[in-house]
Amino acid sequence: TTTEAKSATVTVYMATSADAEAVASAEIACSQAAPSTGDEGDEPTTPTEKSYVKVTSAADITAGQYLIVYEEGALALNGSLAKIDAEGNGAAVTIADGKIASTADVDKMSFTFAVVDGGFSILAKNGKYIGSTGSKNELKENTAALVNVITFQAAGDVHIVGTAGSVLRYNNAATNGTRFRYYKSTSYTSQQPIHLYKLVE
Repeated sequence: TTTEAKSATVTVYMATSADAEAVASAEIACSQAAPSTGDEGDEPTTPTEKSYVKVTSAADITAGQYLIVYEEGALALNGSLAKIDAEGNGAAVTIADGKIASTADVDKMSFTFAVVDGGFSILAKNGKYIGSTGSKNELKENTAALVNVITFQAAGDVHIVGTAGSVLRYNNAATNGTRFRYYKSTSYTSQQPIHLYKLVE
């Protein structure tokens, strides 16, 4: 199989019979173009940019991949930590126009929400499910799914509520307790609200 362009000239002789002398001749030019590589004219491929987009309605809360964000501090709950219920469990993110760009560092902080009986399970990148089963300040990590009820609030934030009523918030304390955690239903308003950002491809 040739990969180059070729050209040639063919001389054709004409006679009145097979044994007679030629009475005329003609030259015919022939050429063959190089086969196409399939690259000519191809537009460069632009990688698809993925972003986590702010949840702005109850209808947006479906199964998917999310960041749990304290917007005022531009912090996301870091789901890649070996132990998530720890001081300083938030990591910095850049929020622009209601979006957070998907990068390897950002993706490893995300959580997978799945529909289960009674609400959603929330699976961290460390392989554990998070939730709360007591009416107290805590953040449980479990190998089995924990149920969370998620509701969109009129103020634009989101309530993620454990089975005993504790609400996932961010505690913006000057000292001690600076973390994302479920806070008991009688006092969670002392902590800061959270927002959800959903991965959109």
